[in-house]
Amino acid sequence: MTPVLYARIAGLAYLAIFILAIGANFGVLEGLLVRGDAAATLANITAHETGFRLAIAALFLVLFADLIVAWAFYVLFSPLAPKLTGLTLLFRVAYTISHIPFVVLLVIALRAATSDASLFAAPDVAVYELIRTHSAGFTYTLLFFGVHLVLLGVLALKTRGLPAILAVLITLAGVGYLVDGFGILLVPDLFAAIPLLGVFVVIVPALLGEGLLTLYLLIRGVDARHWAEAPVSS
Repeated sequence: MTPVLYARIAGLAYLAIFILAIGANFGVLEGLLVRGDAAATLANITAHETGFRLAIAALFLVLFADLIVAWAFYVLFSPLAPKLTGLTLLFRVAYTISHIPFVVLLVIALRAATSDASLFAAPDVAVYELIRTHSAGFTYTLLFFGVHLVLLGVLALKTRGLPAILAVLITLAGVGYLVDGFGILLVPDLFAAIPLLGVFVVIVPALLGEGLLTLYLLIRGVDARHWAEAPVSS
């Protein structure tokens, strides 16, 4: 297996993450959640139970794909900078593991909305709060992911394994996730007061950094000669 093949594996897994995560979160969950109306949210889930189940399954597949990306990056970069690559891997794995409980909350919400509704005194409120908690929790798990992207950008610059401009964009995407998570935690109304702030701080940098990274890995892969010629470093 060559460095180019590992890069393509990472690219394919990243593409799966984009498709599944966007489809589940924005295509399904955002459409089912009616803000401020727990009863309407429960009614939406009951009417679209299959879609809700598919969205949950998609988010579990995203977790699988994240681990594949982490593994592919580790195998790819560890010969060039083993210590920094290991640290980069740890933060992506930490993000993935911390995200698992919040996906499980959606499974509990599904139970509250369907077969086990009688176990909850107010199933509509339970479903509504579980979905909102998933969304909030996911934002905080992205703090680990933000550090991972910053480290990945530094790793790419240090090893010259990716173009410098792409490494900078990846780093900026990571900084955006950190600003988003800590911003919501420390100044809860910041992004509500400035709606476009989230777009320019999080969405645009993420689409540019991670989107271009995905395309680069799929189309260009990496320069195999660079991997063959580069000396092993710490």
